[in-house]
Amino acid sequence: MLNRVTDMEFNNQISVLTQNNWNTWKHDMQVILMHYGCWQFIIQTKPEEPDEGATYKEKLDLQLRKDRCYTLIYADISSDLKNLITETTGGVVAWKILKDHFEPVTRARVIQLLDEFFGTRYQPGASKIESELILEANRLQLMKQDLEKAENAYLSSFTSKKSKIFPGATAAAHGDPSGKKDYQKKDVSKTSTETPSTSEKPDVSSDNHSLIPCTEVKWIRNRGRKVTGSNVYYSIEGEATRLKSFNEIERYCKRHKIEYDPSFNFRKDNTES
Repeated sequence: MLNRVTDMEFNNQISVLTQNNWNTWKHDMQVILMHYGCWQFIIQTKPEEPDEGATYKEKLDLQLRKDRCYTLIYADISSDLKNLITETTGGVVAWKILKDHFEPVTRARVIQLLDEFFGTRYQPGASKIESELILEANRLQLMKQDLEKAENAYLSSFTSKKSKIFPGATAAAHGDPSGKKDYQKKDVSKTSTETPSTSEKPDVSSDNHSLIPCTEVKWIRNRGRKVTGSNVYYSIEGEATRLKSFNEIERYCKRHKIEYDPSFNFRKDNTES
């Protein structure tokens, strides 16, 4: 009889769960469940089963503790929240349902916690005592921890989804913000195989997007004989083109992607007469 009275007094020390006191209620309920040896059911990764050689009394005691885990939770929540756990009789399931209800990992939940945290104000009163101030400080600290957990869980979930949607997300998560490192490597490799060496003859007839330096083209200065005198023209080694003026040379360079340099000496020693 003494134990029953003590247990009743112990249970009456916490308030029932409402829509506004989850942060404090869950820690108070944790202490209650620990007092009755039921908290281990909540934190275990797999359901506890009786030992293979357990007696009937040991099996019954284990089942009674599991039932008590549920009844303690059910008895300490408000009537408008009881319908959340009426479909189950397991304490572990009931705890998870309540936790998911009050701590959903969503953007809306993060915003709600931020509003609650920054909207909290201290209201002094004549009956305010030191113990209540300590409780208020603890409540704010718990709220801050819940906010940080919710934010971390939401960001982790968002990053995981983004890495599945965008192909470059994995590279960006390992120090490549653009996520294009692999593509750049392929482009560099491709460019290195297609760029002609300086010892090869430039392909002046190809449609190359980069201009060929004027100095890399083998210009030839020819002098043709006529009855009236000499006719000077310029051409390129291996080409039948005859360019009679610098204007024609400039137009030819533009058509064939050659960089035209007006200061280039087309009459230098490598030309022929």
